[in-house]
Amino acid sequence: SVTLYGPAAPPPSPPTAATVFEEDLTETDRRAADEAEERAAARDADGSIPSLQWPPHLRGSDGSAGGGDGECEVPYGPLVRGLPQRRIESLLRSRVDSGAPGRLLGRSALTLGRELRRAFVNDLAVLRDGTLASCLDDGRVHFWRHGALVTDAVHGPGTPTDGPDAGA
Repeated sequence: SVTLYGPAAPPPSPPTAATVFEEDLTETDRRAADEAEERAAARDADGSIPSLQWPPHLRGSDGSAGGGDGECEVPYGPLVRGLPQRRIESLLRSRVDSGAPGRLLGRSALTLGRELRRAFVNDLAVLRDGTLASCLDDGRVHFWRHGALVTDAVHGPGTPTDGPDAGA
């Protein structure tokens, strides 16, 4: 004898779209999917400081640098330590909810390049895309994005920013 279990309803309809595996995506398709995921996450984020914060879809809920909501500093890598990404976002959210500007005034969110070299920071600038540029007294310019050193550029003698013709 055979006993059948299950509903007497008809079987579910087949999927309307074909299954696509990540391995089958072209580089263009993968980039477009990543950008769509980043845009969707950015719509739900309460704030973003591009030089410090990871893109919203990478701010995990685990105990890594991306996750956690504590006050303890966590390592982001060999050059960066700071508050977890979720903590930075919750601080921004609480300031906005209280009617204060969405800024982290008086807070140390991240320490960038602490163990990089012995040099003084002469100037800081935030570029239009949110990248932070730190200019050092040894002629180097560091560009920081999403809590990581992106570029370490060196200005040497003879560059357009040196000499009597600078700014001309």
